[in-house]
Amino acid sequence: MQFKHKLGVMIVSNRPSKLQRFVNSISMMKNLNEVAVYGLVYQKPIIDVPCRFDYKKEIPAFDKSKPLPMLQLRRHGIELLKDCEYILCLDDDHQFVEERPGKLFPMSSDDYYLSSLEYMEKNPDVGVLSNRGYFGGYAWGYNIVKNPKNGLIENNAGGILFRNIGIEKIFPIECHDFVGVMSEPIIGYNIIAEGYNYAKRFNCPNKFDVPGSNKHVNSGTNLSYSEELANENAQGYIRKKFNDPTWRHSDKKYPKAIAKMLGV
Repeated sequence: MQFKHKLGVMIVSNRPSKLQRFVNSISMMKNLNEVAVYGLVYQKPIIDVPCRFDYKKEIPAFDKSKPLPMLQLRRHGIELLKDCEYILCLDDDHQFVEERPGKLFPMSSDDYYLSSLEYMEKNPDVGVLSNRGYFGGYAWGYNIVKNPKNGLIENNAGGILFRNIGIEKIFPIECHDFVGVMSEPIIGYNIIAEGYNYAKRFNCPNKFDVPGSNKHVNSGTNLSYSEELANENAQGYIRKKFNDPTWRHSDKKYPKAIAKMLGV
């Protein structure tokens, strides 16, 4: 399969100030930008879309009294970047940073993602790489661990880097109308189900907004993160497809069928 671009960086956003802050940090990625293009799926009221994005798709504003259609937005993002061999899924509150001398883990975002991309190139059996923040990663340093015991897949500080194996394998059309959150585990587990391994890395240097207490599944205060909603949408899909009727994203475990595939 021939691709036009090596890497596509995917952002979805309806928050102009956070998006502009992310865009301001792109200039720090001097080396990565030689192989990367940027795709944006955005909603009104964003009007003046920063010109830094190579691919853009505007979708209508949604009713904020209803659950967030995040899975639909990310599926649009994958479609935008269909000509990229790898896709890096980030959030609009992420910011790239330069090297931080004096820090325990001082690597710049540019070097961090370049080395993550190099790992994927050298390990064709790996389909998804989680780039996590510092928390819990002291012992790992910058090492990348294949098929870790913890099966949690979410964007965190550094997003997920994955192979573009085709949108219908990554994000089947049946998932398009799901609402709520959990697009990342759908992407990750579907790629693993195609015969790939999973890898995890810590100490991504990006800045990001720490999620509030209402940004966790079953928080009870945010409709998009409701456990009941998840069971009717993404979580229910994962439970059924991967033979694990009690699987919960918040338990940080692989669904049973995925665990069996990975031998963990």
